[in-house]
Amino acid sequence: DLWRAEKRWYARATPAAQQRARSVYVALFRLRCALTGRSFAKEVAAYGGSRGMEFHHDVHDWMGGFPYESVEPAELVSRLRAQGFEPESGPTRGTPIGLFGSGCDEFRFRRARTS
Repeated sequence: DLWRAEKRWYARATPAAQQRARSVYVALFRLRCALTGRSFAKEVAAYGGSRGMEFHHDVHDWMGGFPYESVEPAELVSRLRAQGFEPESGPTRGTPIGLFGSGCDEFRFRRARTS
């Protein structure tokens, strides 16, 4: 898939090529902010509070996260239930295309009560 190929390439790229790729991503993110009437500077300033990581560091981390492994929602729920957890919410979808959002399912689980 597209993201597997991107992450494989990025992980093997030179630092200069990685920097160029990050610059392209950030430029596209700036364009998205402009097209949606949001301030890029405000988005970046607030990013750490919502994501827990500085924006530019997160871009590098996200682009280079390879190898990675994905799981179907039903399999995740099954595995966590087997470990004593129950889903509280989810799955919820992020941005479907994944370019400016994860596109990943998000869940919240709680430890199942035992009698």
